[in-house]
Amino acid sequence: MERANPINVTIKADKPPTIYMTDQRPAHCDFLLRGAKWEINEYEDCLLSTQEFTFLDNHLQLVEMSVYHEVALDLNIQKPSIFMVIMLEGFYRYYREDRLNFYAVGGATYMLYCPEITLELRVNKGKHSLLVIDIGKQLLQDVGKPDTKLTSLINSLFDYSQKLSTVPMCRNDRQITTFLNTLRMLKVDSFVREAELAILLADLLKGYSAKLENDSFIKSQLSPELANKIFVYVQENFNNDGRLSITAIARTMGISEWKMKEYAQLLFGKSLHKQVRDLRMRVVVSLLKKTNMPVRSIAESVGYTTPTYFYRAFRSCFGISPQRYRESSRETDPD
Repeated sequence: MERANPINVTIKADKPPTIYMTDQRPAHCDFLLRGAKWEINEYEDCLLSTQEFTFLDNHLQLVEMSVYHEVALDLNIQKPSIFMVIMLEGFYRYYREDRLNFYAVGGATYMLYCPEITLELRVNKGKHSLLVIDIGKQLLQDVGKPDTKLTSLINSLFDYSQKLSTVPMCRNDRQITTFLNTLRMLKVDSFVREAELAILLADLLKGYSAKLENDSFIKSQLSPELANKIFVYVQENFNNDGRLSITAIARTMGISEWKMKEYAQLLFGKSLHKQVRDLRMRVVVSLLKKTNMPVRSIAESVGYTTPTYFYRAFRSCFGISPQRYRESSRETDPD
């Protein structure tokens, strides 16, 4: 029996979206559940695409959003559930009854228990992607052990608690990469694949639990409001070197430079310099794959004014030249 998706997503908009299904990967989508169709919702302020499937009593949904202006979404949780959320990129703020509950950043994974509630999700301009896994009770019972930091979360589900519960974010690691690569390469209609995914998910849960026990989670005194302000500033100015120094951002945020360095590492899991480089390279790669823009024009569009510096930065990230990357990506893209 097909497991129903426990989350109903509604974007708050004046006009209803144009909705359609497709077998071909849309140009704005950077991730892939191979073999699953895309549902596309086109709104005035954003483009929302989802892929989903069920494997052995677990439901998985890949959500990608291209947001043109800040939007708010209602997440209606239709049954008590425990979710593992793998943040691929972006920044999300979760509200309940107009109160900011928590935030999540790209490059991190977290878990939460949700009763039958409605959460409001607010998303800023930019690209935001996440993988949401509704974990079945059987797997939770198989993996769960007494006296761990996940125990109370699991107990909330079996006790039908009415309280929303979250556990800390942990940085994405090699296990996450392996799981994502499996989703990309294998077809969804294979029973062998379902069994393999269940094993990988069980390993993810064990690895996540071990990180919590070892205190290897993201620790912060950074308020959600300031976290959002920093994230938005970097997103909007990543192609403007003059506004991206630690000094300039710290002055804008009204904090010290050493605090700004600490918060950048917390939010992005890397230095501000590397975060800006990665934001630029993400746009560069997308334009190389999807357009015929000259490489030099692409470099200038993301803030590189010196071609030599751009080529050196690109090669340090990908090991090949931009032109060779463009050629090879078009040769090997499975869709």
